[in-house]
Amino acid sequence: MGESRCPGSLGIGRLSLNPDFTPARTPGTLGRLDAADPDAMAFAGDTPGSLGMRDHAEPSAHFVPPLINEFSEDYQDFEQSVLALHLDYATHGRPGRRRKDPRPPAPSMPDSELELVEKDGKKEFKLRKEAAQKCRTLLSAARADLKAEQAEFQKKNKKEQEALEKEASKNGEVVVTKVHSIGLTSAYRSFEYDSALWHKYYHNKYYRLNHAKLAQIPACQGGMHGWKAVALMVDFIAPVKAAPGYSNHTNGIAVDFSTLEGGVSLTADTGKSKKQLAKHNQRWEKSWFYKWLQSHKSKYGIERIDTEAWHWEFHISSPAKAVPPAAKGASSTSRT
Repeated sequence: MGESRCPGSLGIGRLSLNPDFTPARTPGTLGRLDAADPDAMAFAGDTPGSLGMRDHAEPSAHFVPPLINEFSEDYQDFEQSVLALHLDYATHGRPGRRRKDPRPPAPSMPDSELELVEKDGKKEFKLRKEAAQKCRTLLSAARADLKAEQAEFQKKNKKEQEALEKEASKNGEVVVTKVHSIGLTSAYRSFEYDSALWHKYYHNKYYRLNHAKLAQIPACQGGMHGWKAVALMVDFIAPVKAAPGYSNHTNGIAVDFSTLEGGVSLTADTGKSKKQLAKHNQRWEKSWFYKWLQSHKSKYGIERIDTEAWHWEFHISSPAKAVPPAAKGASSTSRT
């Protein structure tokens, strides 16, 4: 059988397709699923070969991404190694900056310490009681100010409104009357929920986005799922997703805001690259709601984190208690 295709273990279990990366096939000895097999579908980047039905040189061929066996032992071991290193860095610090006193992950909070901020359909957003009170007041004030500014805009004559719209468009912004809603997309998240979220993002996003880079790591550096690959994955994940138990969402003091303006829904979105994240942050920073938050942050004791314009954290008088959760939870592979 020809062996021109990238090797991989195909076993019984769930197979999923990587929609972003498609390795090229090269000509090889004709065999089942070989690059020159006339019954095999083409891959992006295929080199010319013997023309046949659905062959890699056939112009009407379909493009199919590689298969990823999420239930394979190798895949799951790699996932656990990535999580373990991510947790180790969060707990002890990175090499050269190791902490004298480890910082344990925060456990889930009892419901008695939480309070409802608001609901969005069936979804409830909760925070620590002091933070919840601040957040309710903040949202109420922001919505009232938005309504008042919209009313003031409507009082202006048509010429003034058009001038303001032109100026806003020039700056990549919208006028206040095109701001339709402000709210939340996330608040308190339990340790278990945040752990499941980490695994969900790992499977659906982080691993797939890095698949091509992982496949290029040589055997001398551990190969696709070796030590170099683990470090690469943690370096990619850490700036966009905290290790389970290390987000202030789990401490009950962080929220992800949302707003709908100019027909664009701005939510929590880290994108597929640093460039996309920067672009999304820039769009957020031009929004009416973001500017309102910046001008009122000292009043409500709230501050954004540097990497995400939508993620804000409340300063409260009762800090979170840091107690290590059970080891079982830290290594959980649960999914949402």
